[in-house]
Amino acid sequence: DVQYQYLWVQRQLEHGNPSPGLLRQIEALVVDAPPGDNTAQRLWRWALEKMPWDSVAPALRTFLQRYPQDEAAKSMLAEAEQRTATAQRAALSPLNVAKRKANEALANNQLDQAQAQARKVLTINGNDAEGWGMLGYAAARQAQYDQAQAAFDKAYRLSQAPHWKRLAAAAHINHLLQPVDAAIARKDAGAVRDTAEQILAIDPQHAQGLTLQAQALHLAGQYQQAQAAYEHVLVQHPQYLPAVTQLVRLLMEQQQWNAANQALEQHAPVAADAQAEVASLRAEILQGQAEHYLTQGLPAPALRLLERAMALNPGNPWLRHRLARTYLQTGAVAPANAVMDEGVGLAPEDSDMRYA
Repeated sequence: DVQYQYLWVQRQLEHGNPSPGLLRQIEALVVDAPPGDNTAQRLWRWALEKMPWDSVAPALRTFLQRYPQDEAAKSMLAEAEQRTATAQRAALSPLNVAKRKANEALANNQLDQAQAQARKVLTINGNDAEGWGMLGYAAARQAQYDQAQAAFDKAYRLSQAPHWKRLAAAAHINHLLQPVDAAIARKDAGAVRDTAEQILAIDPQHAQGLTLQAQALHLAGQYQQAQAAYEHVLVQHPQYLPAVTQLVRLLMEQQQWNAANQALEQHAPVAADAQAEVASLRAEILQGQAEHYLTQGLPAPALRLLERAMALNPGNPWLRHRLARTYLQTGAVAPANAVMDEGVGLAPEDSDMRYA
């Protein structure tokens, strides 16, 4: 029934823009419309009015082939063509050409070219938020986080767009994180704590900031407080691997091997791309237990643990080195040489490994 089809089309148009299939259905209704019935024509024009202006012109031309006297459709076509022409001219302006080239360079990771084109944008219009944002993206990808933060801040001030503010905060945090590995390596609990506090002042729920807060307690020897802090991180951010790793290592330092294994089982990420790191951490626990046995002069149980560890982390050359040394302690020279050769094969350019 044609009236039913009209109602169905009307319902579709009330709920969204027309699809190509709906437009074809309306054209078919026009062909089949009873004489004097202009309902299909009105539905067709309504559908065209709901289409984006930059894609409506071809459909309007098809409509006007059937209804050449429709003044409303003529006006729509004239406006669409004018707006399309304006947009095409704008796309060819030096400003937009530079923007397009900057985005293409970013997409291809050509960061020097992206920076050059972003600066060209800003030479043309120093208040162009997108230009400052592209400059920020290029700087961030080169770990120039202080410059990235400044650029994103400028983009936010110019546009008030929230995503620039979020990117500025992320760049600030990454800038704060740059020296933290060195602070951890020198066991500088104060510097790690200061970094954590600055990060958490920006984002109180930041997973790495919370983990660093716990790690500062860990480095200061406040083991109970550190364990509670790591566990708090994992409540806020379940399966967050850096916190899992540090919690396991904290328990290993205290020779709580069962607790370390239980923590790993409870909190280990299940994502496929994390399984190699989880296996490496399991191997680390086994090696820690093995080292404990070796200090007690018990190479046989240590050897069994090291063999299990190597099965979990076969790509670790220094684990193979430790296993080879332990084979030698038990008088197993042939396995020791074989495992040591495999370790050298994994790190052929490491002089420490070759002469170990």
